[in-house]
Amino acid sequence: MKRLVGTLCGIISAALFGLGGILAQPLLSEQVLTPQQIVLLRLLIGGAMLLLYRNLFFKQARKSTKKIWTHWRILTRIMIYGIAGLCTAQIAFFSAINYSNAAVATVFQSTSPFILLVFTALKAKRLPSLLAGMSLISALMGIWLIVESGFKTGLIKPEAIIFGLIAAIGGYLIHQTTCSIVKPNCRSGYFGMGTSYWRCDSVDSHTVTKFS
Repeated sequence: MKRLVGTLCGIISAALFGLGGILAQPLLSEQVLTPQQIVLLRLLIGGAMLLLYRNLFFKQARKSTKKIWTHWRILTRIMIYGIAGLCTAQIAFFSAINYSNAAVATVFQSTSPFILLVFTALKAKRLPSLLAGMSLISALMGIWLIVESGFKTGLIKPEAIIFGLIAAIGGYLIHQTTCSIVKPNCRSGYFGMGTSYWRCDSVDSHTVTKFS
């Protein structure tokens, strides 16, 4: 049952992630908001809603939320996660939309799993599996075709590519910093469309919540 719920949450979060880019595109094209303003509103409103939900429905969370501020190592990792990962990825993602469109920005941002694949292979000092290698090559070929046609039609600017790749790197940083927060036994991966999952064995949710 938990696996089913987790799968449904992954699908819903991926769908909402894609919807966010589509809804932001008219705001950017009509210059109602800048990428920085959109990210500021998203993080402030989303963070406030999550904090409110956590403290209302989880009684023990009220005390554990305060304890986070006394764990400097965890607090530092959360700050790195928020600034280097989340803010970088989102500002770059919406900037890519600003210079192209939501579809192109999503394609570039979704290459972060392949950045993870490359770094993991380099760290392990071994080549990826055949299936992973073929997936990487196919993805790169697809991106090349999108970029080539986009340049010809004028729909893609060089700035969109740069910001899209920065967003992908930001997604990789989100993955790495989250794993460092929920250690010791963290196994992670990408569900799809910019959505990541983390599974920690032998560590119950109460322990992870309290960072103890």
